[in-house]
Amino acid sequence: MFQGLSLSTMLFDTTFNTSFDCIEVLKQEYGYTFPCVDLTKLVTGYADDIALFTETAVANQFIIVDVECWLNWTQTMKAKPRKCCATAMTNGKPCDPKLTINGLAVAWIKDNLFKFLGKQLLANVSDTAARKKVEKTVLDGVTKIDALPLTGVQKMWIFEAVVMSHLSWDFMVHDTWCMRDVQPHCYYVQVTT
Repeated sequence: MFQGLSLSTMLFDTTFNTSFDCIEVLKQEYGYTFPCVDLTKLVTGYADDIALFTETAVANQFIIVDVECWLNWTQTMKAKPRKCCATAMTNGKPCDPKLTINGLAVAWIKDNLFKFLGKQLLANVSDTAARKKVEKTVLDGVTKIDALPLTGVQKMWIFEAVVMSHLSWDFMVHDTWCMRDVQPHCYYVQVTT
């Protein structure tokens, strides 16, 4: 099976999804139970992106070892520690959980952005950075467009066709905050005919 064929991705997803099944049986014992909501979560993800939610770093390390065992069982897959990252919350503040995978330390997110399923998040799981990125893209785009010697209709077409295409992924993967945050800046596009 060649990589890139439609069937190869379906086979990979079908095979890899068994890792979720392997982990999910441990949900009641190791999963994170959200306060004020009747919800316990242990694993989420898509394709080869996995996020683990546990009450303690020790529990998370146990699940990581379980994932490593599953990967070894496949005989063809292994974790890539350099692509892994982790964070923990203690009293509402992000901290390093000091996890390892394949004997190597998992990088703590700290002040760096990380992407999970296309969402840009910070160590405290805030989407502030994504909001700032959207705002900067809009402001940069409208500033450049506004400086062009074009009519208002032409400027609006460029805004819709170019600037909005750069934002479409962010609008798709993040919640509806984008429209609320961008609207105040739309007045920068001057429409003159």
